[in-house]
Amino acid sequence: MAITVDWGTKIINVPKADTQLVSAGPPEIRQLDIDAFRLVLKDLEDDPEGMPFIQTHNHNQPVTVGGVTLARVFEIINGYTVTFEDGQYAVNLVGANSNISDVANVNQVSIRSANSAGLTFSDEINNQSFQGSVWINTSLGLPGIQFPRGSLTDPVDNWTDAVVISTSRNILRYHLTGTLAPDTSVDNQVIEGNDPSTATVILAAVTTSNALFKNVAVTGVTTGTASFQDCAIGSIAGFNGYARECVIGGTITLNPANTVTQRFISCHSDVPGITRPTIDCNGADADVSIRDYTGGLTVENFSAAGRSMSIDMNSGTVEIAASCTAGTINVRGMVLLIDNSGVGCTVVSDGTVTELSAAGSITEGDKDDIAARIIPQIWAAAP
Repeated sequence: MAITVDWGTKIINVPKADTQLVSAGPPEIRQLDIDAFRLVLKDLEDDPEGMPFIQTHNHNQPVTVGGVTLARVFEIINGYTVTFEDGQYAVNLVGANSNISDVANVNQVSIRSANSAGLTFSDEINNQSFQGSVWINTSLGLPGIQFPRGSLTDPVDNWTDAVVISTSRNILRYHLTGTLAPDTSVDNQVIEGNDPSTATVILAAVTTSNALFKNVAVTGVTTGTASFQDCAIGSIAGFNGYARECVIGGTITLNPANTVTQRFISCHSDVPGITRPTIDCNGADADVSIRDYTGGLTVENFSAAGRSMSIDMNSGTVEIAASCTAGTINVRGMVLLIDNSGVGCTVVSDGTVTELSAAGSITEGDKDDIAARIIPQIWAAAP
């Protein structure tokens, strides 16, 4: 349905669906943006059906006086009236002083006018309501694109409307609560949450060039560079970028076309027990830098000749899989190293490293070696 004009009876009909839901109630409250409403009327007036008839309204743009911008004024004229689709709900009239409530045809709809001689408008104040982000809550938010939808106190519930709001206000950051599966590009965007336990992003091969994800759980497929900070990373394919202070709970598969260094800084395993998350290098012709890592980790398919990988461990277990067949892998720190690397891959270990047999089993000799190499260092470091 859409707003229509019955030119013969001069009745302007406003469907319920053409108003924006503010509260599901009870009572149900909706909102009509008067500026959007008058633009629809202008379009109807210049359609072939509307051109023979007299105009429906007068409109005065916002006026700035003494540094204060007075709100727009909208007036229904020439005997036209307004009928809102009947039902038990209220409509807030926002964005302008108007006479809509005076010319409305009476039914069950409650019309709430905010007319005031001091009504002002400021884009700057409106933009402050967003605090630099379009706010998305997929459970408690509501659809729509009219202000204040998408602001801190009135979050939007879907990606499509959030993109429209961000574009209209030139905001490149989204604050997420709930689960979101963007179906359009997130290039150059920031998606952040309060905590990965309350915000999840599922990427389905949308482009992610120069995207940043913060404090969210992330899974799926990235296309283009992407950065992750304070995230819970599940399984991601096409990885190309860096992860900082993230927990890793699945398999991160690098984009095979990568040629720049891939970085994992201050990350740790999110997998309990002896199972380990995996970094699958996927044959990418790129160096890999893993710094300040804690927990278990398996490295697979490091197979590009001449490339280097550094793994600096706080503590944990590192397995170099048999699919690693080229390049040099340096492993340092407090670590149990399981070297199952294939022919052609050089694994260099130094620092406090305990190397296990190729099968990964700990022998009595291994245990003696661990004690001989690690215990003295623990005593030496003791205060």
